[in-house]
Amino acid sequence: MQAMRKAVDEGREKKTKILLRKTLAQDFASWPISKQFEFVKTLIKYSCEDQDAFGEYFANDRNMKETYKPLLGLLCYGDENRRLNPEFSIKPDKVDVFLSKNEPTSLYRGAFPNLLWIDSTKKSIIEDILLQVDKLRKIELFKWINKAQAPVNSLSDIPQNFGLIRYCTRNGLRIIERTLR
Repeated sequence: MQAMRKAVDEGREKKTKILLRKTLAQDFASWPISKQFEFVKTLIKYSCEDQDAFGEYFANDRNMKETYKPLLGLLCYGDENRRLNPEFSIKPDKVDVFLSKNEPTSLYRGAFPNLLWIDSTKKSIIEDILLQVDKLRKIELFKWINKAQAPVNSLSDIPQNFGLIRYCTRNGLRIIERTLR
């Protein structure tokens, strides 16, 4: 981006979106990891073809498909060290998901067979777990899930598309719920 900004400042390039990108670094730092990942993936895709997501930051000014093809493949198809391809430890009553190497997040069947309980109050972890729903449904314990629930510390920590329900955990945390596709 700095190289592109320099090219615009020197008059060698006419990129209309550069001005909109000035606060991008601060915006990016405040986003959850799942949104950051989608942004980087969109950045690479925009280099290859026009897209709709994050339109305020990107326009396809060049055909860079061949330059970014290896990185695009890595981002779209995953890598075993990335959060999009986590390790699962399957036990009879729970599944531990390792989004990072040493910190598992435990998943349980909820009060009903269709409920997935995510044992984390971190917004980014809850969002990352929901990216794994199709893989989780292949596990017998979560075969029928169509709703996800998790505890929440504060109302500002509620992930997108989740709503509060009237129940609380044993230690008094509010419970959020989302219907899964």
